[in-house]
Amino acid sequence: VKDYVRANITFFTLNTRKAPLTDVNVRKAINYAVDRDALVKIFGGQGAASENILPPTMGTAYVEHSFYPYDLPKAKQLVDASGTKGQSVEVWASNTDPQPKAAQYMASVLESLGYKATVKTLDEGIYYDTVGNQKTDPQISYNDWNQDFAEGSNFIDPLLNGDRIT
Repeated sequence: VKDYVRANITFFTLNTRKAPLTDVNVRKAINYAVDRDALVKIFGGQGAASENILPPTMGTAYVEHSFYPYDLPKAKQLVDASGTKGQSVEVWASNTDPQPKAAQYMASVLESLGYKATVKTLDEGIYYDTVGNQKTDPQISYNDWNQDFAEGSNFIDPLLNGDRIT
């Protein structure tokens, strides 16, 4: 058995086509309200909190960012400025542990910001096809990406290239 460090990222997708996430202040507020270290704990402490599309295992290609340090008061101010408090937001995840716990955490973050948050879980066998379909189009969905080969482009191109978004 050979041990290795996985090069993957886990993240929540915020659908900018669905209210209240159409408002940039709401998206900023969510980022400020998430305690990334709390999410790492949900995943059994396996991983490192990050705000980067590349995982820390990518060596010199990885640059640590801190655009959105945990700041709940600032997050609440942004929600107040957006005028969206009280709206409903649904968080999707598969039913495979620990994804439901991560989705519940995200729902608690949204509730702390004044939203009516619910969680929807689907069987892992249909989850990724369902959330990737524009007809289902969830507001917030749990996602992850595992590298196919050891290049930063293996994260950037499939995840951020608009030609690859379905």
